Amino acid sequence: MTSLRAISGTGAPLAHRLRATAVRGGAKPRHGCARGRIQTAGLPQLADEAKITAGSLEEDRFAVAFTRGGVLVEAVAVNSPKDLLRLKRAISARTEV
Repeated sequence: MTSLRAISGTGAPLAHRLRATAVRGGAKPRHGCARGRIQTAGLPQLADEAKITAGSLEEDRFAVAFTRGGVLVEAVAVNSPKDLLRLKRAISARTEV
């Protein structure tokens, strides 16, 4: 996994902005935005760390895994639906990342 801080130099604040943008629409799992299609899964309020698991910010296609104590609790994907499906399964299985 690549850390958001290593990719963008902004670390968690970027992750929190992505998450805030993604959940702004309430219970809807998909949202349109200027960057493209954002999809979310999990419980954002539980996360204490975020890492890019697929793609990159430069490609404008990526998935971010949010963990608490190393266990995956939420995922956000931008233009990356297959990666979100993989992360949703990992959330359900309470996978450690």
